[in-house]
Formats: sequence, C-alpha cells, structure tokens
Amino acid sequence: MATVKITPTPTTLIYSYIIAHGMARGRVMSGDLAPQDVIRLAQADQMALLSVLMAEKEPSYKNIRFAKINGEHFLRSIESGCR
Repeated sequence: MATVKITPTPTTLIYSYIIAHGMARGRVMSGDLAPQDVIRLAQADQMALLSVLMAEKEPSYKNIRFAKINGEHFLRSIESGCR
C-alpha cells in the first residue's frame, strides 16, 4: 500500500496558522467563551504565530517542530475553549 509523507514546511505552517486563526476568530465571535478563555486563546494564537514566524526566518528542524507543536496546541485551544 502506498503512503504519502507530508513534511511540514514554513509555508505549510503559515497556511495552517492562517486557517486556525480564522477558526479562533469564529470561536470568539460565537460568544460562548468566558473572558479568561478569550485571553488564553489569544495567548495560544500569539505563541503559534511567533513560532511560525521563527520557522519561516530560521527553518531548522527544531523551529519547524516547535511551530508544529504550538500550532497543534492552538487548535486544541480553539476546540476546547481553553479549558
């Protein structure tokens, strides 16, 4: 069976961040988050963005991996409401 291996690149991380950021905006606009959850979501957003920008500037294995981890944390924060 053939498999496809997808390796994150700085460009794919940027696209993923932009999509996740839009999802976070929708979650905030839904009005179902407590103020402290909005703050936590904004912090997760900022960490994801900074990580992606660092991976773009210095595309090392470590920076790309860090951006991927922070992006996954950001997505979990959107889904869970930062609980």
